[in-house]
Amino acid sequence: VCGCQKVNIRTICFAERILHDAAAVKMMKGRYRHRLYVYFVLVVLVAAVFPILLTRQTTVSPVFQLSGWAEEHSGNIDTISKNHTQQFIFEKDQNCIFRDSPLYRSVYVYPSPGEQEWLENEASILSPSGKSFPSEFRYPWQIIEERTRQNQEFHFRLKDARAIQYTTELLVREILMHPDSCLRTNDPESAALFFVPYMVSMEWHNGSQYPKSFATSPYGQAIIDIVDHGQHSGWEEVWGLSSEYWRRREGSDHILVMSEGCHGLSHPRSSAGNDVMIHAQKQMTPPIIIYKDTSRTFVEMYPMCARKNLVVPAPNPDGRWFNGRIDRMAHIIAQNASFETASTAALPQDPSHRPLAYYYKAGNHGSCRPLRQQMEQDFEC
Repeated sequence: VCGCQKVNIRTICFAERILHDAAAVKMMKGRYRHRLYVYFVLVVLVAAVFPILLTRQTTVSPVFQLSGWAEEHSGNIDTISKNHTQQFIFEKDQNCIFRDSPLYRSVYVYPSPGEQEWLENEASILSPSGKSFPSEFRYPWQIIEERTRQNQEFHFRLKDARAIQYTTELLVREILMHPDSCLRTNDPESAALFFVPYMVSMEWHNGSQYPKSFATSPYGQAIIDIVDHGQHSGWEEVWGLSSEYWRRREGSDHILVMSEGCHGLSHPRSSAGNDVMIHAQKQMTPPIIIYKDTSRTFVEMYPMCARKNLVVPAPNPDGRWFNGRIDRMAHIIAQNASFETASTAALPQDPSHRPLAYYYKAGNHGSCRPLRQQMEQDFEC
């Protein structure tokens, strides 16, 4: 029996409508298309976890309680307590696209060493081990991110699609932690969801396309111990964080991001598909997994598990796809190219269709290699 059936998380059907409307992206101006990706991720996130909010034990949302109070005492907003002021800054959130979301100020992001939240929440969220961490301590991926960002290595090689496709974990974190986002709450007690800021891909690659070690990180192992064995000692000792909120709902309200299709909390050398999704990415256990690769086989075999996870498109930072330059390049190529070939891609039967087809090659690898090779041959001008 699928282990995640007990989670009872179901997606809302409007997420499907968003997928069906994806063609409308073409009509949008370039500067809005990055926002669409961000908005898509969060809308699907809302769709997947909405039932959690409906089953919360609070009878009236603190957001609406505070909203009513503010209307009655609109001239005395400054008298709101410090905690409420931090959590519900109305004027700042007025233009936030998630202001009316059921997840408004409801996602708690576990703090990382060195962040202000780590110091502010020391008494409540840190474990005894975490409180003893030296002030200069940082998680490995924090150190790696600072170095690779500065040196523009791997994940920050902006012109290298091979690296950028693994930055989903960075984008999801940015959506939640950006100063203009109104999804985050600093109060774990009132949170509906908990985001674990584990940058799995960042840690594993360590600034290189080809990591030297496939060993499981102590941080990944700590989460595996929770998911597989219900053991929280690694979380408290290695991560330095309290396990109270992992225990509260057995992790069903926690979010993990897996940015790579063949890797996760562990790093199998040659496995793919269901093996990775089940064992490395833990998609059959309570945590909500945000990932960018799935398979029809997995969805059909484990539909209850697939429902609680979120599939998002791989990031594409190439501005040429959003500002129309790719289209202009395609037309230039079409005008100068000869289509005296048998390629079905180059000879559209309907004159209203595009004169030239183009696609992301994504390398010549994987089980679909013959298809990639055939497409490359057919699409060659």
